[in-house]
Amino acid sequence: LSFEPSDVCAPGSITLSIIQQAEAEVKRLDELKASKTKELFLKKQKELEDTCNRSHMETPSTEIRNITNLVDSGGTNDCNLFCNSLHYMSNSIAEFVFKKGE
Repeated sequence: LSFEPSDVCAPGSITLSIIQQAEAEVKRLDELKASKTKELFLKKQKELEDTCNRSHMETPSTEIRNITNLVDSGGTNDCNLFCNSLHYMSNSIAEFVFKKGE
């Protein structure tokens, strides 16, 4: 038996082809988001390491390693969570160095 799409689907309904295209696009966008998230994380990590080096402080390697593992495993979709935590650590170190110099 052969059927025309119009025999199976009502006018205006979504076809399997459209659903598959949407799924492929969602997957592509998720991969792009993961890539950009990792790129942003690496940038923030470098900023933190530079701040620590300038202030002659030890880099908080345990925290960075935990966040790196989370990023690598794909265990989070919330880029802001770990970028903000790195930003917070960096600001804390900068504030400490500033107060130390007073």
